[in-house]
Amino acid sequence: MDDLPKPRNAPAALVLGVAYLAGAALLLLGTDAVIRRALPSESAASAVFWKNVAFVVVSASMLYLERRRTEERSQRLRQAEERRVQEMEARMKERTSALEQSQAELEAFSYSVSHDLRAPLRAVEGFSQAMLEDYGDRLDATGKDYAERLVGAARTMDALIRDLLAYSRLSRAEMPLVTVSLKEVVKEVVASMEAEIAERRARVAVESDLPDVMAHATTLVQVVSNLLRNAVKFVPAGETPRVQVYANPQGGKVRLIVRDNGIGVDPRHQERIFLPFERLHGADRFPGTGIGLSIVRRAVERMGGKVGVISAIGEGSRFWLELPAVLPSDKTGGGS
Repeated sequence: MDDLPKPRNAPAALVLGVAYLAGAALLLLGTDAVIRRALPSESAASAVFWKNVAFVVVSASMLYLERRRTEERSQRLRQAEERRVQEMEARMKERTSALEQSQAELEAFSYSVSHDLRAPLRAVEGFSQAMLEDYGDRLDATGKDYAERLVGAARTMDALIRDLLAYSRLSRAEMPLVTVSLKEVVKEVVASMEAEIAERRARVAVESDLPDVMAHATTLVQVVSNLLRNAVKFVPAGETPRVQVYANPQGGKVRLIVRDNGIGVDPRHQERIFLPFERLHGADRFPGTGIGLSIVRRAVERMGGKVGVISAIGEGSRFWLELPAVLPSDKTGGGS
């Protein structure tokens, strides 16, 4: 399609037209003078008349031919553009079809993971627990330890599968953004963690005047829950977890900050911790699946925001997430 003729631009066509008219005027005047000098007045008048008629006919023919060529060029360009559009539409249909097929396969895989693969895990956990309850008095210390390890491993694997499914769903789930109250989201998360907070004797201080943001309420609850659970969990042994939750509006954005007195994160590894399965500490010291912060980043990015951390070893961490602020035109409903 690159060898198609290009239509003349307007300035070039105008210059060509003016040059043609100027040349034609000079030619007419010159031939009129020559004819009047060479012929008697009556014959000269007749010759000039027929010369002008011939000029008009030739000019009209040239204009007609040029118009036809212009129309043909325009038609070829239109046809080429139509072919280009059709090819693009065909490619879009192919890609859409491939994407739909991939999504269907992913959903089928997720269903299989959620049901077919978790069923054996539940069986291992259930039978191991039943063995401990019904035959615990017949097992020696080593047998009890093995059974307890089976229960723990099955629960860990089940949690890992659930987190992987959650991470996968974030890529394809619909996330309409509405007005969500950060205050209500944090309140809901803290209430759901009441037993865990009491067990760890954690102190959680929440700023009373948290603003609203544009977000997906259910997803934002999951994000805040992951951040607060990490803040309570990653604390040196014997240290009382202290967590602060506050927000800073920043030019059309709202930054929610979760500050803790935990073990901190080395600046060299602050990007790694948001990648799946990246663990800086052993699971025996800080249990978990290693996907929690990956879910946080993926979810916040799907909601049009950003996430990060400011931290140093032994100095605690400030995990932050940034989401769009609520504009006056956005206050049409929603909430958490």
